[in-house]
Amino acid sequence: MNYLWSLECNDLKYLGGQLWQVADFAFSFPLSESGRTKLAIGKMKEPFSYEMVGDAANLPHQERVLNPFFQSRNIGVQLTHLSSEQHTLFRAGVFNDSRFETGTYEDGEWQAAARLSHLLLDDPAQNSYLHLAIAGRYVGASQDVLKYRSRPESNVSDNFVDTGEFSSDHAWHAGVEALWNRGPFSLLAEFNQPWVQSSVTGSPSFWGGYITAGWGLTGEARPYDRTVGYARRVMPKGRWGAPELVARFSHLDLDDADAHGGEMSRLSFGMNWWATRRWKLGVDAGRTWLDRDGLNGTADSVHARIQWVF
Repeated sequence: MNYLWSLECNDLKYLGGQLWQVADFAFSFPLSESGRTKLAIGKMKEPFSYEMVGDAANLPHQERVLNPFFQSRNIGVQLTHLSSEQHTLFRAGVFNDSRFETGTYEDGEWQAAARLSHLLLDDPAQNSYLHLAIAGRYVGASQDVLKYRSRPESNVSDNFVDTGEFSSDHAWHAGVEALWNRGPFSLLAEFNQPWVQSSVTGSPSFWGGYITAGWGLTGEARPYDRTVGYARRVMPKGRWGAPELVARFSHLDLDDADAHGGEMSRLSFGMNWWATRRWKLGVDAGRTWLDRDGLNGTADSVHARIQWVF
């Protein structure tokens, strides 16, 4: 049996509210002698979207953009199967955290998600690989209401795009991923699209995606972990760490039918300095373009982050 338990403390996010929060609390049990098939129970990540499945400390960019289409953590049961050659990984789960949030299942709806990833190309000698994945998610509307919103890749800003609450029964989400790496060069792209069942707003369809390019200036490659289906962080080999240049473009469209959440695009350039195997310092600068409610505007921002991975 394995377990994962983590806490988070964020006084800015929970100022005036809950300072400490349980992020993960899950147990997994092997269902086969090889250990390649497991069943996990507890609070965990749903198997949907590379940005969410991949740890924040491992991502080349500073912040996520596809937040409207996934839930950070949920309580449920998840099945995992890894192929014998460790090139294909399948995860599927059913979730509902309303029992612990409200004390009853009546005010919440069930959610289900599945993700299938595969290493189409794998050449360890050249530090080269190609990861492809597809994912799907069913989202039940809590109290028959859904809402999609997102910040401009910044956890300290307001929501730039926001549909507001609207009557809905459920939504189906689909996603595709691609990660190519060859030596110090990497290219990560993802696309998500939900189809919302809502007679009030004309059953809108939203979408979002991004493409992120990285270049390790000192030659280090981003290692791929077959057991989880995503790339890990850069491990510097030199005394002075490993600098990585990053360029990124993202777009969100939450404006369709009678849902008017707006459209948002962001272009950014930055650098990560993987100082040691545990410390990372990152900074990026970018511009966001917003089109919402008939108005157009831009916002410039600079983000900096220091991370210690233990």
